Amino acid sequence: MLLSCIIPCYDEAENIRPFFQAAEQALAPWDRQYELIFVDDGSRDETLQELEKLYRRAPDRVRVVSFSRNFGKEAAIYAGLHHCAGDYVALIDADLQQRPDYIAQMLTFLEEHPEYDEVVAYQERRNESRLLVLCKGLFYKIIRRLTGLPFAADASDFRVFRRNVLEAILSLPERGRFSKGIFAWIGFPTYRMPYQVEERANGASKWSLGKLFGYAMEGITAFSTKLLLLPLIAGVILAVGAVLLAVVLKILSVAGALSVTGVGWLAMLLVFLAGVQLQGLGVAAFYLGKLFNEGKGRPVYIERVVLPGGGEGK
Repeated sequence: MLLSCIIPCYDEAENIRPFFQAAEQALAPWDRQYELIFVDDGSRDETLQELEKLYRRAPDRVRVVSFSRNFGKEAAIYAGLHHCAGDYVALIDADLQQRPDYIAQMLTFLEEHPEYDEVVAYQERRNESRLLVLCKGLFYKIIRRLTGLPFAADASDFRVFRRNVLEAILSLPERGRFSKGIFAWIGFPTYRMPYQVEERANGASKWSLGKLFGYAMEGITAFSTKLLLLPLIAGVILAVGAVLLAVVLKILSVAGALSVTGVGWLAMLLVFLAGVQLQGLGVAAFYLGKLFNEGKGRPVYIERVVLPGGGEGK
């Protein structure tokens, strides 16, 4: 049995050697074959040079992939998945906030529980500001409502899964990658294991509020087309509202309680026509959403277990 560990790296030169030592200490006594796949995401520091040193030191356990420029963590994960040879796959960051010894625990759990295909680590206590925790919680509530997928607000990318999960992920050829959404979409049985986030060994986080917002929008738009229906909803509200207002004003006008000028009727007509136009845009957006989903080329279904017939019935 082979375990493939994917480690995305971006400007992590100071953390490469400490991470490798921690991974060796955690996995070497475990009596399993493993490979460490480091993906250098176009780092600007000496990350690649440090990885080359590791490769020369342990070419049987270390594999290195280096990008021509910075393509982002999602691209690094995707590249690592393509280079995996293992029966099990682990995703872990290089900054040592996620301790490698958890990998052995998660893998042992999968070996002892065949009913699960994946173990995802979740944070028992978040070392983040209250504002950031609030924003993340709100994001996951919104994306769960829009997509209908079981997103967990406290889950991380830190996880271990079987080969069948890897193959299912690679069957999704879309270019806009949002791993949390992909893992939720393929739907394999997942066990949640608590872990404690450590302080970064060196350096600072590369995630700014702007990048987090962009990542959130990528996730929402990659797995939901419901936002495209907003023009249709707004159009219906405007058109119906204009008609109801016109009826009320007409009744009041006939009763002599209110006098409506021609300009007022013209304004209501314009609001009604604007509502009709928005409805037309909404219908067009609905079909655009269908084209968007077709363009992603996702499989219609994903098989987990197949029990074929053994022969002709008697």
